[in-house]
Amino acid sequence: MGNNILSVNKSIDDTTSHVELRIGGTTIETPRKEGLGWLEGLADYAGVSKDGTHLVRVPVHSLTINERAVLWAAPLELFSEIALNVRSASPFDQTLYFGLTNGSLLYMPTRKAFAEGGYEPGVSPFTPEVEDDFTSGVTDHLNQLSAR
Repeated sequence: MGNNILSVNKSIDDTTSHVELRIGGTTIETPRKEGLGWLEGLADYAGVSKDGTHLVRVPVHSLTINERAVLWAAPLELFSEIALNVRSASPFDQTLYFGLTNGSLLYMPTRKAFAEGGYEPGVSPFTPEVEDDFTSGVTDHLNQLSAR
């Protein structure tokens, strides 16, 4: 992580005393694991699709800094591949993820991790589709932010 911070610091080629901050957010819905109960305290994170599929509603918050950098956050622990895929698809020069913000929906594993099994996919409320749903949802949100 330290090397990434140093790399970002070296990439800053100009500075300014004028700083513009803009907040944003979206909610990404993805299917919930079948047979999984849902705590009343997590009601804001639950939904049902038109076809009756139970959903997890994941809030994503963002902070844009001078149209060059974006900090985005969600209440879960992402597998690093998902955050890296969002970063590589982001229209911003710098894209930084902050996890486990404003709560916790536990782990968001990759499709590959679901196929391999293990602890994180076992306790996750998500299905293997979450990687694609979440990556495209966050990427769409970042693209909309950069178009403003």
